[in-house]
Amino acid sequence: MTIDKSRVKRFLLELKNNWRDSYWWKTKLRDIVVVNYFRYVIGNRGEYVMKKDWDNLIILDACRYDLFVEVSGLKPDYIISRGSCTAEFLRENFQGNKFRDTIYITANPMIDLLVRDCFYKVISVWKYEWDEELNTVLPESMVKYAIKTEEKYPDKRLIIHFMQPHQPFIDYPELSRHGFKDIRLVAEGMRPQFEPTNPWYDADRGKLNFKILWKAYKKNLEIVLPHAFYLANKVRGRNVITSDHGEAFRRLLFPLPIRIAEHPEGIHIPELVKVPWLVIENGGRKKISARGREVELIKSSIKKLKVKKKI
Repeated sequence: MTIDKSRVKRFLLELKNNWRDSYWWKTKLRDIVVVNYFRYVIGNRGEYVMKKDWDNLIILDACRYDLFVEVSGLKPDYIISRGSCTAEFLRENFQGNKFRDTIYITANPMIDLLVRDCFYKVISVWKYEWDEELNTVLPESMVKYAIKTEEKYPDKRLIIHFMQPHQPFIDYPELSRHGFKDIRLVAEGMRPQFEPTNPWYDADRGKLNFKILWKAYKKNLEIVLPHAFYLANKVRGRNVITSDHGEAFRRLLFPLPIRIAEHPEGIHIPELVKVPWLVIENGGRKKISARGREVELIKSSIKKLKVKKKI
């Protein structure tokens, strides 16, 4: 058995700095006991979204199924996600594969960090439409880029990844001062020069009222949902509104008597992996093609050669 010395050193340094912090001990126990329980006892029971039948997949980041039902007034089907956080969702569904018939349009920089090379094209809306005050991408920007992309690439499946209802909260910016800026900077190859803020961590530590946090979270969904419905009735084909994961919101974990508020990786409780799967048909189905720029370049080169031969 080989011991990873660097990992041991990191743990000892963490222990030295945090041994008096009860929240730190809780998260460590969670990662050691609960994550391994789901990994080795329960297993990942989620569905692969690329094996599902759709033309355009509209992802609302961190949208719980029950909140979707409450806000939309609908009771759609649901699926079990393969990730309890965005990073796990991306790795499980896309990493190591090539989907040349799919374009990923994203407000979330995590896509660029983890699965950029998996698709025909990634359109990083966060690079062009970042709101500097809120430190996020607003829903209307995503709608604009999605419609333009469909016009230019009518034969591609589209994944449109909104940032909401995930924090930062548009109507409550004070709850997450830096928003998603730290992830944006990492995706741009820079190191954040500030301590990232996370309202779920603050609530879990007792520094923030859960009622206020839930109200802000719900409001974010109320803001993004009309844009998602508009888009689903605008782009052609079989359109699905879904999510990558949910929020735990003080769920008691088994087999430990601890609660979590956020969405840590590897914890596949219903609040985190049960997500909506609302199908909206708009016109006929797309004729999806994996043909891309490489084929177009080859054809262009052949045409040039023929012209030269005639001359």
